[in-house]
Amino acid sequence: MRNRVVALLMCAMIALGAVSCYGDLTSVKQISLTCKTSGFVGEGKDTKASWCKDEKIQLYRSDDWTGGPMSLESGAGTQKATFSGSMTNTRYGYYAVRPYSAAGAVRLNHGGVIDLEVEPNNIFFEGDNSSLAAPQIGEGDRKGLTFKSCFGALKFNIDNISSVSSVKVSIPSRDHGLYGTFSYYFKLGKLAVSDVRYELLNNYDTPVDISSSRAIYVALPEESYNSVTLLVTDGETGKKVIYKAEDVDVQRGRITNVSTASYTEVPMVVGCWHIKSYCGATAPVDLYIEFTADGKFTILQRTEMEGYRKFEGTYMVDAETSVLSGVYSDGEPWGDSYKFSVDENLNLILVSTSQESEISIYEQSELPSATIVQSLSRVGDVKPL
Repeated sequence: MRNRVVALLMCAMIALGAVSCYGDLTSVKQISLTCKTSGFVGEGKDTKASWCKDEKIQLYRSDDWTGGPMSLESGAGTQKATFSGSMTNTRYGYYAVRPYSAAGAVRLNHGGVIDLEVEPNNIFFEGDNSSLAAPQIGEGDRKGLTFKSCFGALKFNIDNISSVSSVKVSIPSRDHGLYGTFSYYFKLGKLAVSDVRYELLNNYDTPVDISSSRAIYVALPEESYNSVTLLVTDGETGKKVIYKAEDVDVQRGRITNVSTASYTEVPMVVGCWHIKSYCGATAPVDLYIEFTADGKFTILQRTEMEGYRKFEGTYMVDAETSVLSGVYSDGEPWGDSYKFSVDENLNLILVSTSQESEISIYEQSELPSATIVQSLSRVGDVKPL
C-alpha cells in the first residue's frame, strides 16, 4: 500500500512538472555533450574528419526547437570532442548544426525546418578534413550527438593533371544548388533548394599537388544529376581541362566514384573573368565576361548607371597565334581582336592587336547575381571589347 501511495505521489509530481525522469526541463544549466563527426564513406573507408580548434555548434531541443551555441571544450583535431554551453534538458533529444555560422532561422510549421547557410567549401582533396566540405547535422541526446554531412560527394579521377590552381564546378541543368541557402527538414533528413548558386570557383594561392591521388572531390546535395562539370586549371602549365560526369547519383554521406568522366582540353580563356585594370589604370567600366567551352560569351557591363547591361555572342580562338576575337549576337564583330595570355597569378591578359599599349587585365571570378537593366546586341565603342 505504501509503495502504491509513493508511486501515485511521484506520478502527481511528474504531472505537475516538479520531477521528471529526464531531469529539470525548465531551468537553464551548463551541460557538456560528446559529439562525433564523420567524413564521407566510400572505397572501404571514411575520408578524414575532425573537429577544429575554437569551433562552435548550434544546439536545438527537439521538444520546442529552442537553441543556443555550444563551444568546443576538448578534442580538437580528433573525431570525438566535447562541447559545453547553457541549455535546458530535453525529453525527446537534441539536434545540432555544424558549423555554428550555418544555422539560420528555424520554422516549426513542418516539424522543424532550418535555413541552412552553405558556404562554397564543396571542393576538397585527398587528406583534407572532408567534414568541412558541407554543413553537418547532429542528432542525439544527453549522452552525445553524432554528426553527418548533409551532402554526399563525387570523386573525379584526374588522369592528366598533377597539380591544380583552380577548380570551377557547374551544374548546367540548374535544378540543384551548390551553395547558398537551403531548407533542411530535420524529421525527413532532407534538403530543399531555397536561394542557391549553381556554380562555384575555388582559386588556390599555392597549387594543390594531386600527383599521389589524382582525384578531386566535390560535395553535393543528395540527388540524381544529369551533368556535373569541372573546369580544372593545371597549376604547372596553366592549361584548362573540362571533366564532365553524366547521369550520376549522389547519396548523402557517401562517395560516388566517377570513373568514366569525359575530359576535353579547352582554351585558357574559358571561364569567368572580372576586369582589374585597363591600360595600367582603373578600368572605366565594371565588366565581367564569361567564355564557355562551346564558343559563347556573356558580358555584364556597368558604367555610371545602376545595374548591368548584358551582351552575348560567340568567340573564336586562334590556337597558333593566341588571338581572341568575337562576334555579337547581331553579327557585328568586336571592335578589335586580342592577343591573350595567362600570367603567374592566373590573370587573363588581353593585348589589342591594333594598339599594343592597350592592355586589359582580368582576374578569375564568377558572374555576379546582377540586376540586368538592358540586354543589348553589342557594346559599341566602349572598351575593352
